[in-house]
Amino acid sequence: ARRTFVAARTGLRTVLAKYLGIPAPAVDLGVGIYGKPFLLDNNWLRFNLSHSGNYGLVAVIADQEVGIDIEELRPVDGASAIAEQFFSPAEIGEYQTAGWPRGEKEFFRIWTRKESRLKAIGTGLSAEYLDREFDKFAKHWTTVSFVPASGYIASVCVLGDVSQLSFYIN
Repeated sequence: ARRTFVAARTGLRTVLAKYLGIPAPAVDLGVGIYGKPFLLDNNWLRFNLSHSGNYGLVAVIADQEVGIDIEELRPVDGASAIAEQFFSPAEIGEYQTAGWPRGEKEFFRIWTRKESRLKAIGTGLSAEYLDREFDKFAKHWTTVSFVPASGYIASVCVLGDVSQLSFYIN
């Protein structure tokens, strides 16, 4: 786990350094109250990081809050109980309608959308926000789900519109 964290932070610093035009070791990061990293010496560039399995994703945007989540598709013990506890009624309906075997992918699509939204607003997976619906934010927030690699699903959420979504895999 520690190696994954270090590798993810190293990759993050490398990506941010390219945007900032500075060496990666000069990228100075802070951490918010719920663990969301931010740039200490920059007030216009926003980013977020997620990793699962063999992949990591970094979302970078100017002047807008952003959250990203990636999950490796895999069986989840107690997925229905997790859905009942943390998904909204509409999300539970989407999950239950998907059926097997699409249900596993639908579970993670809903989960990554929820987690990317929570990461965008800066709360992460704090229990007090996890089970809330985001319908009231719909006109201000844009959430896009995508498949970054076979066997994975991801979602990115930004405050405002997403006019272009690009991603690169190394």
